[in-house]
Amino acid sequence: MAFTDKETGEILETLESHFWKYRRPSMAMREQMREGQRIDDESIVLFFERPLAMKPGKWISHEFAKIDFDREKESWTIFWQRANGDWHSYIAVPETETLSEALRAVHEDKFDCFF
Repeated sequence: MAFTDKETGEILETLESHFWKYRRPSMAMREQMREGQRIDDESIVLFFERPLAMKPGKWISHEFAKIDFDREKESWTIFWQRANGDWHSYIAVPETETLSEALRAVHEDKFDCFF
């Protein structure tokens, strides 16, 4: 089941207060990099975007973290993306009880998987 509008609003607030305010590119970097998230079904994908060198005005996304919500277990599972595009469970903190805990694990990045 997809997130409700209320849940999506809460997710966006949590992303801002527990992650993006620490990881957002500086204003000086805004022309070179920007942050974003995609919320699909019960997943949140975090990414940075940068302009393509050969195509001015076009941006390319680099997804670095995916966080899935399991409604039955009421837990969040963290994934990181390999260079080949495959998602892998983040073994340092594979599962958390809250989204803010999952975002903290991504921010801390103990195994250098995300940044």
